[in-house]
Formats: sequence, structure tokens, C-alpha cells
Amino acid sequence: MILLLINEYSNYRQLIITTLTYVDKNRGSDQIPVNIELDLYNLPCELLSIEIRNDLGLVVQNIEGNLTKYNLNQNLEITGQKKYELENLGRFGHNHDHIAQPDYELVKQQIKNKEGCRLEGHFFIDAVPGSFIISAKAFYPTIEKLKREGLDTTNLEHKIKFLYFGQSVDTKNRFARLALFTKGLINTLGNKQRINEKFPMIYQYYLKIVPSKDKYLSGKEVNRYQYTANSFEDLVYNGLPALYFKYDLSPITIEYKHTKMSFLTFLINIFAILGGVFTIAGIIDAIIHKSVLALLRKAEMNKIQ
Repeated sequence: MILLLINEYSNYRQLIITTLTYVDKNRGSDQIPVNIELDLYNLPCELLSIEIRNDLGLVVQNIEGNLTKYNLNQNLEITGQKKYELENLGRFGHNHDHIAQPDYELVKQQIKNKEGCRLEGHFFIDAVPGSFIISAKAFYPTIEKLKREGLDTTNLEHKIKFLYFGQSVDTKNRFARLALFTKGLINTLGNKQRINEKFPMIYQYYLKIVPSKDKYLSGKEVNRYQYTANSFEDLVYNGLPALYFKYDLSPITIEYKHTKMSFLTFLINIFAILGGVFTIAGIIDAIIHKSVLALLRKAEMNKIQ
């Protein structure tokens, strides 16, 4: 009986997660946060730019969000930082000559020192298929000058420390980091890297994003996004090295509802166990009692040898 009661109490304390799949018609107008921490080993921060494109025809380089670029030396130590922003470009601009170019002598020195860049923070994409591209494309005039001097040795060797969508997680907290790497497909490309490439490459990641929602016991709801990823890479024949993240969104939402056994159900089960145990004990006691009485009667009648 004690074991049954302990098992029932364990079931009462256990968290139950039920899964529901449905089409969420309210998700279409959302903007999705993209959280990223990415190390680029051979691209100076002064030459890093991000471009967003989607199937609605939107092209954005002045992205909305909060991104920081950290200068890295050859030992991947941080030597400086600055906020990611591009100057003198309208939201739908295409002419890269209109973008303020970095200090040329500073870029030359960074390339000679083989400096890299860490990109960290978040930005937003619309909830429609599209891509975001990391490259030096916005600074093409500077790249052309470097090529003429034989200094354009940049490539996009990289390590993706984190890439996930939805509500941000405190990645400085080791427990939050562990949860990020172990919770399903939320951080699928975490720790993905491409290094020691002999030639400048174009890297492409194809992401299939599935919205998910966690409903906790407290009533709190957290929107998250799981994704699968495939990758492809190719040599740069014309143009610049680039890192493409092409994404598509599933119309299906997966809901994870956290529940547990109610206290009333727990009490009913406890009483059921107690009643069952006493009932069985009564039946066994009656059987034993009757058996003993039958033996005693036979003994009195000298029928037991």
C-alpha cells in the first residue's frame, strides 16, 4: 500500500505536457525576432553588413533590432565593439554607393592583422518566406579598392554559436544555454561551423521554421519557433562571399500545454487505493478465517489424520 501511495503522489507532482497541432491564423501579421551570435573569423567588423529580403519584395539593410559587432583578434579575443548600423541609406535603397564607407586605412590594417568579427543580438523579420544575408556587399566600393591593392583576402569562415527565433534567452546564464541546446529544434544550428576553407565560399542554410507555443501552469504563454536546417556551399565565381539564411514558415503551430493532476483527482485516487487495499485485505481475511474454521471443525470430528 505504501508503494501505491508513493507512486500516486509521484504522479500528482509530475508535469504533463500535451501537444496540440493546429493552423494559427493570427500568426501571419507577426514580426519574428531573430536571435544570433555568430563569429566570422576573417571578415572585419567594418565590412560586415546584413540584408533582409522576402517574397513581398522587401529589401532592407537598415534592419530593425539591437545588434552589436565585436572586433576579434587572431586569438578570438574582443578588442572593441560598436552598434550595427548603416548610414545614409533609405529603407528601400539599392544603390550601395549611398552607404557611408568605412575608414579605408583602418580596414586595411584590420585585414593585415587578420581580424574577425562577432555579431551578437537580435533583429526582426516579417512572417513571410525570405532570407537574411551576411556579407560585405554594402561596402562594395571599399572591397573594390582593396582588390586593386591585392588585399581582398576576406572570406566567411564562421561559427554559429546561437541562432534561434522568438523570445530571447539569457545566453550568459549556463542553465539557459543548456536549455537552449537541449530543447527540441529551437537552436538547430547551434555550434555549427565552417573553417579552414582554402577559397572564398558562399554558404547557404535552408531553414524550415515551425511556430510553437508553450502554455505554462501559471497561465503564461511563450511563443517560440522550432526549425530544421539543411546547408549548401559553393565557390565564389563572381561577386562576393556571402552567408545566406533562407527561411520558410510552416502554417502549422505546435502547442505544448503544461498540466498536472488536480488535487481532487489525487484525493479520489488515494481513497480508491485505500478502499481497494482494505477490500482485498477483507476478502483475504475472510478466506483465511473460513479455512481455519473448516479445519477446526474437521479436527473436532476426528477427521484430520
